[in-house]
Amino acid sequence: MSSQTDAKWISGPGAVPRLRRSFHVDSPCVRCLRICGLGYSRVWLNGVRVGDGWFSPTVTAYDRRVGYNEYAVELNRGENVLAVELAPGWYDSHEAPGSWGFECAPWVDSPKLWCELEGILVSDLNWKCSRGAYLSCNYRLGSVFDSRLDTPGWLRPGFDDADWAPVCQLAPPGGELQREQCAPCRVYRQYEGKACGNGIWDFGTVLAGVVEFTATAAPGEQIVLHHFEHFDKDGQPTWQGIMPRGVTAEQVQVERYIFHSTAPETWHPDYEYHGFRYVQVSGTAKVHSMHALAISSDFPEIGSFSCSHSILNALHDCFRQSFRNNFIGIPTDCPQREKNGWTADAHFPCAAALMNFDALKGYKHFIQLLVDNQRRSGQLPGIAPTGGWGFNWGNGPVWDMALFEIPWQAWRIHADREMIERHSDAMARYLDFCLGMSNGHLANFGLGDWCTPGRVRPPTCEQSSTLFFLRACQLMEIFQRLRGGDAAYYHQLATNIRNAYLDKYPEPPRYSSILATEIAFGVREPGFAQNLAEMMRANGHKVNFGIIGGKYVLRALSENGFHQDALRIATQTEFPGYAYWLTQGATTLWEDWDGVWSQNHVFYGDIAAWMMEYPAGLTVLEPGFAKFRIRPCTDGLNHAQCRLRTRHGEITNEWSRQDDEYHLRLMIPENTMARLELPGLPPEDLTGGQTIERTWSH
Repeated sequence: MSSQTDAKWISGPGAVPRLRRSFHVDSPCVRCLRICGLGYSRVWLNGVRVGDGWFSPTVTAYDRRVGYNEYAVELNRGENVLAVELAPGWYDSHEAPGSWGFECAPWVDSPKLWCELEGILVSDLNWKCSRGAYLSCNYRLGSVFDSRLDTPGWLRPGFDDADWAPVCQLAPPGGELQREQCAPCRVYRQYEGKACGNGIWDFGTVLAGVVEFTATAAPGEQIVLHHFEHFDKDGQPTWQGIMPRGVTAEQVQVERYIFHSTAPETWHPDYEYHGFRYVQVSGTAKVHSMHALAISSDFPEIGSFSCSHSILNALHDCFRQSFRNNFIGIPTDCPQREKNGWTADAHFPCAAALMNFDALKGYKHFIQLLVDNQRRSGQLPGIAPTGGWGFNWGNGPVWDMALFEIPWQAWRIHADREMIERHSDAMARYLDFCLGMSNGHLANFGLGDWCTPGRVRPPTCEQSSTLFFLRACQLMEIFQRLRGGDAAYYHQLATNIRNAYLDKYPEPPRYSSILATEIAFGVREPGFAQNLAEMMRANGHKVNFGIIGGKYVLRALSENGFHQDALRIATQTEFPGYAYWLTQGATTLWEDWDGVWSQNHVFYGDIAAWMMEYPAGLTVLEPGFAKFRIRPCTDGLNHAQCRLRTRHGEITNEWSRQDDEYHLRLMIPENTMARLELPGLPPEDLTGGQTIERTWSH
């Protein structure tokens, strides 16, 4: 948007400043309101909330671009009032302990407002401001709200703001104003709390969001809500593993509310969220009710999976809950300790996400955010946004793969090539950087297979980093062919990397993650899946990998004839393993196999894509599912079904077993083709616009 506007960036005092502007119109009318309130804002017109999103605008690299929202609003004849609250969010991290360097971000400043009400007014020095009722507000830690300072009526016409101060003008944040394209964050579900004694309330599942309560206390008394995920071995609330850097357990995920009357009061925080299942309540207040508002980016569901195995169904549910909990504006690692846009956490589960939710706009925003934080050298940070942290630790080819894998999955699953076209130059710069960091085409920098059981992993990251450098070049070759670019260069570069890798590592590795990745990326022949299967059998099918293996071990086995081994890995209940989490009461995916750290992570979420592609049998062959394969892996199951809404229409695939006879029913959308591969039957290529049924014995 052009910067040639009369609108100024304005602000006021306090942790969450309140700004208001009274104005008159001669007759009712509808006007366009464009507004950006940094870090987060809420806006009301004549006491009625405008929009229903949370945490708006979505975080950006504010010195590069800034998002504004646009609304059609109805003005009344006579006096109208536009009112805004401004919260720090990501933008103002001056007082955010453990903020991963965000207090040093180039954009950091006080909360500020920019707006235009078409033909009526703009943000300027004619507005008035007040400190508001928040005494503190920190998007990582929590807030303090003193309802005695609340001012009834300030949102509406007729309010006397004579004692309100003039606003002050601040410098713009530096980035280009652009209309926001992200899906808004909204409450998608409400969970009723259950009082468990000793001030503990249980909401039944691990979630990301806020708690709303109704309670009574004497004026000036406070209620304290301390959010946590699980109990320690002694049955006490614990915050181990979810505390940000530089803070104590007493500071993390705490909301404080101060009462102003003896009547029941209802409240929830508006400008931060927490990751929790339980809340510990302290103070003298009598709590009448308490429920949790689960918040996520508002992505419609487009896919589903279910089968005859309760463990797979539960793990799929855990993925969906974890994904929602970790996509609030941007994809994050966890909703409690960090809330950071870690690149590995974004790309490892992205195929599963894009086959379950219409999350494409959210991922486009994140990749733009990542590119906005890229250095001119091509180097990428491990988190986006970043205030400068993450360039020299927490990144590397395994993490940086987000720049390639997310656009690839968008093209593969939805036939959307926007990210490929828009960020091709950034990809080329990154590969030049990797080449400069490599020695003899071998890359040995960055993080490797993270969160393995006992944190036991290869002594260096050279194998994993080189493999992902190779994969980035392979994808870049595909992208350049799509764009009519220099695909030959990246083909040769990939060939050189592969040859150098095999020269140094001619024998198959003893780490399951590395071997599975070699098979997936075409470095080892598919026959080496036998080695992988034997490796996993020798370990009792217990997990012996971290997040890299979480993406590729099950796939390498199922794709190459060892699906029964993959299924046993997914469903065996001993530690360490996916199903072990379920035996410990998990409702989400965990960060570590032992659950000591966050119990609300999504980076092992590719198992949900594996379920749709192998037990259910649905695999894309041409972008956007213009052509797809149905080849169900039926070992160990009696039935499986999946549904996916594609750009061509909905695919529904369901198979079931009765004794030794199998039955399949498939709905094929118009303008697509299905490749049907069933045991004992010849392959079939089927045209779209029909529903077919097949029966076979096995």
